[in-house]
Amino acid sequence: MSAQLTLLQKDTNGLTADNSELKLQLQTMEQQVNLQDALNDALKEEIQHLKVMTSQAMPNGGPVMNSPHKPGQQFYPNNQAMHTLLTAQQFQQLQIHSQKQQQQQQQQQ
Repeated sequence: MSAQLTLLQKDTNGLTADNSELKLQLQTMEQQVNLQDALNDALKEEIQHLKVMTSQAMPNGGPVMNSPHKPGQQFYPNNQAMHTLLTAQQFQQLQIHSQKQQQQQQQQQ
């Protein structure tokens, strides 16, 4: 009876560890989806803005007129937003990596 209880406890501990790992993986995937959605939205806005700027700057396919920007200077109004999203994604990946390392250390103990 005691041996069976010990086996059940080991099984329970193993399942609990597996469950925790799966929850972490699910959370990671959800975060990645949210970040990808936000990045896609920012990129769509940037594309739309560039289309508007292109159609205004080049009427009838002519050269760029009345451009407030210096030649060779790129204009990306949402560049900061995209940079922020990418930085947030990198930060979350570091957090996820750290959580996985902590979980592995706990399992080894």
